[in-house]
Parts: sequence; C-alpha cells; structure tokens
Amino acid sequence: MVGKKVVMGVTGVVIILFVIAHMLGNLKIYSNFAEHYVATSVLAKRFHLNSGSLARHLKESGTRLLAIPLADFGWRHAFFLRKDVAAQIQLPSRRMLREEAQRRIKVARKKKWAEYRLAREISLGKPMRRVRANCRQPGTLGLSQEYSQ
Repeated sequence: MVGKKVVMGVTGVVIILFVIAHMLGNLKIYSNFAEHYVATSVLAKRFHLNSGSLARHLKESGTRLLAIPLADFGWRHAFFLRKDVAAQIQLPSRRMLREEAQRRIKVARKKKWAEYRLAREISLGKPMRRVRANCRQPGTLGLSQEYSQ
C-alpha cells in the first residue's frame, strides 16, 4: 500500500512537470524534461540525505539547478538537476551536511550577537563590558586580577 504523502509528492512533481510543459507550450517537452532531469529530493531520498540540506549544498557549491516555485508553499521551490551532472558529481555525506549546518548556525549566532551588542551599546551610550575567555579564573566570575583582590 502506497502512503498518502508519497502519492501527494508524486502528484505534485507530475503537476509541476505539466506546468513546465504548459508554460513552454508543448507536452513533448514534458517527456524530454523527464529524460534529462532528476529531482534533488529523489537523490536525497536515495542516498538517505536531507533534501533541503542537499539542495542548499548544491546551490552553495555552484552546481546549476533548475528551481521551480511551488505555489502551495509560498517561498519553497522544487529543485531539479541534470542527469548527466548528477552522474558526475560526488554527493556529500550526512556528516558533511551536518557540519555545514553547524557552521551556518554558528555564523548566524555570532551575527545576531554582534547586532544585539551594537544596539545595546547605542542605547546605553557606552560600550558593553567585554570579558576575554582566557582571563577567567576559577572563583573570580570573569573579573580580571585587579577587581578580584
């Protein structure tokens, strides 16, 4: 028995392909498209990867993708990769995708903290106190030597 989500996903891809064919004015293009392109979500599922992470990795690595906006989801897109390109590229491992995500999260946190610090310094009219990690000593609560004595 095929699950409801699988049927909805396949139906969605078929509808997208028909929309492309309709936009280009020829249903022959539909079969031509299916012969030359593969969905990144299919690749991700085949290699047990997160489809969003794989699409982001491919975009950031400069791989040319065909992006089709999904009307039902607003800002989301369906990404397709040419089959000849898909056969030649080396897909990332789960670990590599996770490390990329962790680096992105860390950079976003640093950026958010810098924005917060700047806004706070502007509102206070003075710089916030900065504590260097290598100056901390047990029992001093981050104070330097002159304040702890």
